[in-house]
Amino acid sequence: MVQNEKLSDDTGELLEDSGVYRRLGGRLIYLTITRPDITYSVHVLSQFLQNPRKPHLEAAYRVLRYLKGSPGHGILLSRISSLSIRAYCDSDWAGCPTTRRSTTGYVTFLGTSPVSWRTKRQNVVSRSSAEAEYRSMANTVCELSWLRYIFDELGVPHTGPMMLYCDNQAALHIASNPVFYERTKHIELDCHLIREKIQSGIIATSFVPSSQQLADVFTKALGKAQFQTLIHKLADFTSSLPLHRRKKKESTLTEATSSSFLLNRLRIMRELRKRLEMAEPEVDRGLLKELELIGFPTNRATRALYYTGNCSLEAALNWVIEHENDSDIDQMLLVPVYINIEDGNQFSIPEEVNLKAQKMRGSSHRNAKKLEEPKTLQTEVDKVTTAIKEATIKDPKNAEDERERILAMLRTKREEDRRTGEMQLKEDQLERMRTNKELMEAKRQLEASQRKRSVEQAGLEKEEERKARERIRRRIEQDKAERRVKLGLPNEGPKAADPIVPPVIEKREAGTLLVKSEQFKECLRSCKRNHKGENAKVQRAFQTLLKIVGNIAKNPNEDKYRRIRLSNHTFLERVGNLEGAIEFLELCGFEKAKEGEEQYLLMPKDKINVQILNSAGNELLLAMSNPYFGLLSK
Repeated sequence: MVQNEKLSDDTGELLEDSGVYRRLGGRLIYLTITRPDITYSVHVLSQFLQNPRKPHLEAAYRVLRYLKGSPGHGILLSRISSLSIRAYCDSDWAGCPTTRRSTTGYVTFLGTSPVSWRTKRQNVVSRSSAEAEYRSMANTVCELSWLRYIFDELGVPHTGPMMLYCDNQAALHIASNPVFYERTKHIELDCHLIREKIQSGIIATSFVPSSQQLADVFTKALGKAQFQTLIHKLADFTSSLPLHRRKKKESTLTEATSSSFLLNRLRIMRELRKRLEMAEPEVDRGLLKELELIGFPTNRATRALYYTGNCSLEAALNWVIEHENDSDIDQMLLVPVYINIEDGNQFSIPEEVNLKAQKMRGSSHRNAKKLEEPKTLQTEVDKVTTAIKEATIKDPKNAEDERERILAMLRTKREEDRRTGEMQLKEDQLERMRTNKELMEAKRQLEASQRKRSVEQAGLEKEEERKARERIRRRIEQDKAERRVKLGLPNEGPKAADPIVPPVIEKREAGTLLVKSEQFKECLRSCKRNHKGENAKVQRAFQTLLKIVGNIAKNPNEDKYRRIRLSNHTFLERVGNLEGAIEFLELCGFEKAKEGEEQYLLMPKDKINVQILNSAGNELLLAMSNPYFGLLSK
């Protein structure tokens, strides 16, 4: 878009066919998945889909001309970049000419590769630029927290803090200052959110100059020079070389002699000279030898190891299977000399991969033997023919009998070889089945021992906690008695000693509590799966259940908290209609009872277990705070 251009709803003539504009807007929205450079322009154009006008269509055509002039642009997701997460956030204060709301823009990186970006108009009007920047920081912090959780679920934990870059000093001071002033109370929620993430070490903020603020591309229309500078810093964009060649052929003599064209041509030739310095890639020699033994050509094995990063034999085999139809798979691979190939010795080959490789190697050897069988058969036929000729010369009368005897011996030998091969194949299959069964049994025993150790560890921790509390209680009683003696007060009567619970009973209680916790999790998972797509309803039901359990845990002697009427309209609306909610309350200790025509859920006073109620509350909190609770489980 043109710098400082502001489109409005009432400027220009209405389009006769608004469908053209809407279809073009839908295609541009789809294109923003891989082209972050047009995100802000598409965001502005999407606001006028209802009543598009001619200036809006002209701006959309300008975006199309830009796309046509840069068809080779794209994002490079590098495989050698680090797994650190960072983000840039910015805002355009009061940028909307109609509502005077600010625009939020941010982009997040995984190493050097952008993975998510967004342009969004804020929900409220900000009274200062610091407020607008702080709201943008809050939205970016939510995006970073979500990305961190996703990587944890995928088994790629992020150890250090995620960096958040902002170009507004006032917003950074508010995030680091623990004191709330009167002028910042209206954004107190965002302040608490960002400050909590900073104090917990999840987020770390840093200042970046406005000239290096990459999120500027997502908040406003920039000039050509600044736009191109930020776009090339934002991602690794590559230009299409065939397009340059076509322009070169179609250029006139005047363009060829211009200084700008000559400089551009010199730059392209230097790049091509660098790229033409090619050499054969270095791969792991051990893995290459393994692939050659299996039966793959050297060039094909080299390509597989290079494109899989020398990580493992299994990855190379999978690559060969996926690309076996490529036309250049058996050609020699040449790569630039400045690319470093990581050594594959640092990667360990799992046992199951070795077994798979041995199986494929055995199959390759069997195929080779099958190819050699015709030669062996021909040799045996030649031997039989020679023997028959010799017998005919020696004894012409018995030549027919001798020929039949030799052929019978040959058939017998072949039948024995076939039976031996079949028996060997069956033995190999039985051996593999027995090995797999032993591995599964060992895995099951390991998991059982780990579960047993976790239960025992929980019991030991409970015992240590009880002993520590007992020591603290005795110390307090002793100090209290000493103070009464110093003050001249009479000693208190002896109190009945607390009953000592045998360790075996506490271990049983720990095991029961662990079983209850698993039952709570499974019940909540089923609730969330049965009501998939009704997140608001499930969240409200979980909040109501947490309030019921918390009231009983805090006030176990109050009857009003331990008695719930099932026909209560509020209870039915929030909890009763949720499949599995009544079962959850029954796991907490509630029992169904009937008085007259009314049905109730009652928790007897003698069956209140505060530990079970606390465990239920913890599971409810986990289910409410985790948006993927119950959805990723099998």
